Amino acid sequence: MTMKPLLLALFLLPSLCFATTSKEIVEQIFTKSAQPEISKDVKLQDEVNAFVDYGHMAKEVLGAEYKKRKAPELQWFEKMLKDIISLSVFPAAPDFLGKVNVTYKEVLEEGNNSKINSVVKHKGEETEVNYRLHKQGENWKVYDIALDGESWTDSIREEVQKILKKEGWAGLKKRLTKRLETLSNKNKKS
Repeated sequence: MTMKPLLLALFLLPSLCFATTSKEIVEQIFTKSAQPEISKDVKLQDEVNAFVDYGHMAKEVLGAEYKKRKAPELQWFEKMLKDIISLSVFPAAPDFLGKVNVTYKEVLEEGNNSKINSVVKHKGEETEVNYRLHKQGENWKVYDIALDGESWTDSIREEVQKILKKEGWAGLKKRLTKRLETLSNKNKKS
């Protein structure tokens, strides 16, 4: 896996802890996600996933399609996002996270929104990583990340919108189900 897709996925998965600021949430990504047992420990994965707002991501990704879907369909889509991200990230996270250095450049918290700008160094390569979070109640939740200016949510939205346009909701369900099955099988073998 190349650096950028792994970074993108990893930084969407901040860890569960009693963090009070958006930066603390992001800083703790490494603490939980770097633990060797995360690849098999579902409880630990759930703790990490608790700080990602998959509902907000689903709404952003689906765009106008979001309002056309019933609650069970939206719940299914949110779960698919979470499961695909988890199966893509957690197996590789401990090895990768042990080899990076993060420098936080700027934290902009305004009301219930936050943007954290950082630089991640891995094997001499630098990548600008910007996190977008919002507050739900007392908790900060990640809903987007940009690597060198490329938004993860925007990239997923482009892909999903192409599938919806060509194949409709049924085609999207088929593709995401197949992707999840492929990742599940891959992880069972390792």
